Amino acid sequence: MSKNLYRVGKKSDLDEIIKNNFFKPICIIFTTKEIEKEFEDKIANLFKEVSKNNTYCMYLLINLDNFIDNINFFNQMKINSPNFIAYFKGKQISGSSFISEKDSIDNYINTIKNLIDKINSSYVQRLINIFNQNDQELNEKQSNKEKVDDRDENKVNKENKVNKENKENEENKKNYKKVENNNNKEDNDDDDEEDDDNDNDNDNEEDDDEDDEDDEDDEDDEDNNEDNNEDNKKKSQDKEDINNIKKRSIEIDVEQIEIDKKKEKLKELIKLKKNLKK
Repeated sequence: MSKNLYRVGKKSDLDEIIKNNFFKPICIIFTTKEIEKEFEDKIANLFKEVSKNNTYCMYLLINLDNFIDNINFFNQMKINSPNFIAYFKGKQISGSSFISEKDSIDNYINTIKNLIDKINSSYVQRLINIFNQNDQELNEKQSNKEKVDDRDENKVNKENKVNKENKENEENKKNYKKVENNNNKEDNDDDDEEDDDNDNDNDNEEDDDEDDEDDEDDEDDEDNNEDNNEDNKKKSQDKEDINNIKKRSIEIDVEQIEIDKKKEKLKELIKLKKNLKK
């Protein structure tokens, strides 16, 4: 006997089968000793056949003469036996009684078979709908998950882009500050050079003053010698001209160096401003 076909002899066993298969259709045939042996055999063969093909349903054969029912729940089934009843979720969903005056044995067997086919088809279709609904829900969940993943990915990409831009801005600020510090340092160096130049100028002026004093002394000493005085004046004048020429040359070189440095600073500042605007 297959796993979905049983002969049941007690009401308690029937209740347990119904409870354990609550979400399956349960088809029951009630018979008595009064029906012909041929009729009972055809009913049994019908259930054997459909139990193999319609494996979703449970098929139970109950002989009421041998059935132990302490509360006599199925006493009415003995009238017009055999009787067919189908249950689903504890509720009767179909039924048919044999009426000898109207039904032949073969017609009743066909009637029961048609009822069982309808019950099985309806149940299978319900299962298909449930499966399709589950597939649809799974697809929707997957689609929603993909949307969330895309949204999270876009968010992460956006955050990475912002972090990259912030990092670049920080680097640009650091570079700008570095260049600015270098420029300040160069300006300080320029100031030091100017101070040195001024010191040199002062030294040169002191030297000139000393030379002038020497010249005056020479002039006093050479009052008696007019020719020597003229020669000394000429030498002094030549020396002064040479010193002035050297001084001017140094000033020109310093000015050119400052101009070149300022040009370089200006180029670097323009480049930094462009980078910051980006």
